[in-house]
This record gives sequence, C-alpha cells and structure tokens, in this order.
Amino acid sequence: MVRLTNAKWQDNYKMIREIAENETALDFLNETVTFMGYQISIAHYLFYPCLLPTGKFPDEVFEHVKESIDAAAYGIRRIATDFIDREEYNAYKHGLRLIPASSKLQFADPDTMKIQLEWDISQSMSYYVKTKKPGDIRIETKLFDSERDYRMTLFCSNLIYNLVYYRQVMFYKPDDPKAQLAIHFFEKEAIDECNKVNVPIQDLVFSYEQG
Repeated sequence: MVRLTNAKWQDNYKMIREIAENETALDFLNETVTFMGYQISIAHYLFYPCLLPTGKFPDEVFEHVKESIDAAAYGIRRIATDFIDREEYNAYKHGLRLIPASSKLQFADPDTMKIQLEWDISQSMSYYVKTKKPGDIRIETKLFDSERDYRMTLFCSNLIYNLVYYRQVMFYKPDDPKAQLAIHFFEKEAIDECNKVNVPIQDLVFSYEQG
C-alpha cells in the first residue's frame, strides 16, 4: 500500500509510465495469494475479496470475475496513458501562461480564400509547453471532452468502489441470511466506450524553433 502523504512521486510516476507503455507491467495481478485459506489471484483479492471458491457460487461467477479482472487491468492501462501526459499539468505547475481559447480552426483556399475545412474549437484551452531551447515556442491546444472525462472518472470510481465495498460486505454481513449481493463486473467494451473521444479534433500544436 502506497501512502499518499509521503509517497515518492518520481518513483510512482515511473511505475505509472511502465504500466502505460509495457503490456506486461500488470502481470503481477495474476500471481497467487492465500486469503482465508483459499488460493486466489492478487487482482481477485483486490477487487472481489468476498467471492471465494467456497462452493456457494457457481463456476460461471468466477469466469465473470476473471473476465472482469482482465477488463479492469485493460482500463487501468488506459488511465495510466492519460496520467503520463503531463504537459497541461506542467503548464499550471510552472506558471506557464494560458492563452484564451480560440473559437474556430479554418483552412481556406489561398487563391479564393474560400473556407474548405472548419472546426469549432471554442471549448478549448491553449497553453505554452516548456521547451529545451529558451528561444523556442510550443503551444498546444486541447478541446475539452467533458463526456469522456466524466465516463473515465466514473470508471475510476467503480474501481475504488470494488476495492472498498466488497470488503465492507465481508466485515458487516447483513442480518438477513437470504440477502442478495449485487456484483459489479467490468467489460472491455464498456471501457472502450468510456475512453471514446467525443470531440472532432484534438491536440493541435503550434511550434516555432529559432534557427
């Protein structure tokens, strides 16, 4: 367990980058641990500790658990990919100036000046990106994709929910022996839907390099 109050963020950032760029970085989740006398995977222990192979659940449940764990790992890699893109964060951190949002991006015929292509980028933000050479300029523009942000945040919340709620169920069992438990499973298709881009254009870059 990493303590957020005194964690070494540089080391953690390297770990997150490893998850984003290395497909095998999360393979440790498949390693086996012993929990309450049962052999289960680390991921099973993390996300579904209340579903143990005691014989009370049909085999189909554990097939869903395995598929859900694979989907969760798939989604965590998508989150890690977002997290390591820190240019926007660094613009705030280093006090780089933000530029008022542009309203449109247009491409016109140079002879007739007739607009050939046009995008609405009014819901965007532009910011300076730190460059290696002092005289160079790099400006990035990103469109706000609120729908994607919401869905990915919801997915993250569901991951945390699984970590917490099913442990609560174990410690505070309902008084009614016939009480039913709803199990939340993750699906790759649903995660892809969360990760879907909902804006027509992304990541515009203007750069200038001194000769």
